[in-house]
Amino acid sequence: SQDDRLVTANTACQSLFPRLQVGRSYLTVLRHPNLVALVSALRLGRSVEPIEVSIKGRSEAAYRVSGAMLGAEGILICLQDANETAMAIQMRQNFVADLGHELKTPLTAISGILETCQGDADAIAHFLPVMSSEVERMKRLVADLLTLSRIESNARRRADRDVVLQDVVASACTPLAVLSNATGVRIEIALPDAQVRFQGEADEIIRAISNLVENGWRYGNPKGFVRVAGRVDPGASTVVIEVSDDGPGVEIHHILD
Repeated sequence: SQDDRLVTANTACQSLFPRLQVGRSYLTVLRHPNLVALVSALRLGRSVEPIEVSIKGRSEAAYRVSGAMLGAEGILICLQDANETAMAIQMRQNFVADLGHELKTPLTAISGILETCQGDADAIAHFLPVMSSEVERMKRLVADLLTLSRIESNARRRADRDVVLQDVVASACTPLAVLSNATGVRIEIALPDAQVRFQGEADEIIRAISNLVENGWRYGNPKGFVRVAGRVDPGASTVVIEVSDDGPGVEIHHILD
């Protein structure tokens, strides 16, 4: 209303803000500078674009707020939950930061090797394996980026290709077996004897298994194992692929709820 009193609120709004009472000023519940500015602009007849605000109800959350005049007296305020969008943006920012860090390490190593070799040509042969390893590391990072982009672009497409469980596990684990054996880590595979077929995208499944297995032998028990198991879940009509190791695991603060 004209004196800032709430005339009505839908059930979702009332459940979100327990202190909300019709007849009281909206400022007692939704006090936020940007929201006050939005209401003031609407009263002056200005065109108002939706805004992003953080409001504390049962918990603090992000909302996309829009408004419109309802005749001469009333103003309609619409709050749209923007938490998933905010989380997605934060995850992207974290991903870019982590990727930059991961790329910086091999680039720094290669730059240092090149500087050394400029002053000592005989050192090139010694450093070639190291450079090759760092280049392969960057290639894997770029491949991960391309896979992520492909997954996002095909996110709404239903997987309709015939995939053999034993084949994708072998394709993922065989190239890593040589590397893992060199560090003393065993890759153990536990799959059904009978061939298991299901619908999926083979390249994406291989990439996912490869990443998990590589993380297992890089950051797990140095003389332990990484186990890849596959089974059919009849109840859910799905194929389950599990990758585990005997390392210390992921610290709790790195695990999202």
